[in-house]
Amino acid sequence: MDKRALEILRKATAPKKIRLGQPPWSKEELTQAYFRNAAQTMLRVTSRPGAKYSNAIDALDLSVALFNNAVESLFDSIETYRQKSIEPKFGSRIRRSEEEHYQLTVRRNLFSVVAAALALVEHSRVVQKKLMIPDYQEHVDQEFKNHVDHRLIQELRDYVLHSRLLPADWQTTIKYGEGKETRFYIRKTVLLSSKKWSRSVSEYIRSLDYGVDIEELFLAYRSRVLAFHTWYRGAIEIAGDWVLREYREYQRVIKGIGWRTSYQILIQTARGAKIDPFKRLNEYLFPHEIEYVFSTQDLKEQVDRIIEILDEYNACDDSLRSEVYKLFGVAVEQDDVGG
Repeated sequence: MDKRALEILRKATAPKKIRLGQPPWSKEELTQAYFRNAAQTMLRVTSRPGAKYSNAIDALDLSVALFNNAVESLFDSIETYRQKSIEPKFGSRIRRSEEEHYQLTVRRNLFSVVAAALALVEHSRVVQKKLMIPDYQEHVDQEFKNHVDHRLIQELRDYVLHSRLLPADWQTTIKYGEGKETRFYIRKTVLLSSKKWSRSVSEYIRSLDYGVDIEELFLAYRSRVLAFHTWYRGAIEIAGDWVLREYREYQRVIKGIGWRTSYQILIQTARGAKIDPFKRLNEYLFPHEIEYVFSTQDLKEQVDRIIEILDEYNACDDSLRSEVYKLFGVAVEQDDVGG
């Protein structure tokens, strides 16, 4: 191909300048702009004021989910060890490596959860500096400032990052008429071997009989973390108000374009391969959704329900719906396509 032909091809395939005026933008305007230049369109959308509220919510949701997952993993590993501990000869020499493996899992998850807890604190502070949500500090004080467990977890994080990994030890007690109970603790004597605790945390540790009960500590703490972030998320939604709704609508339109394109390709592939789509529903729908689809005997209504479930961005227009009907063998008049 000569240089002239290459230049013609380059110009023909180069992204075009978009023609988006001042917002608000309609679905049609955004769609046209996206197909002319997807990158520029996304840049215009993500520059809208609502983006900072949406990004903050997404970041905090992820951080909360990671913290909650870390807590669940810790509890699961403790329960696994608890169940293993009642097996015959679990603490014997021949099963020592197995026992050490389950202990290490608990200790690793303890490390993860204190790191995740304080990462969430830092992420929240970063968001607050950007958004300045009213009453933030009052809620922080209410849920955390006057609770020694929050200070303990903060200092545990600093200790395991900068000094040493604290061992999580177990204590098995036999309760008359109830059998054995195994609890995991950070022993009081281990904690007090360090002089780096604040006065309030040190006094708390000294008040304990044996040590910090890990499950009790993080059950109570997680409850307050989730309560705080339920409030904070709602407060961000309120502060974002219409600019957040505008941004989400633009994102829905953009994501809907991708959804629509991917399903057009899927439909073409299925028709070309003569695939019976009803036999592949389990690849796209959960069992309860399949049950909902087939709770009616009307074929058109079944297909409408499939679209209803899968079209999370409300992107299925009459043209695509008509193609879906054809794929599923629904014979309808054009006037009926709108469902």
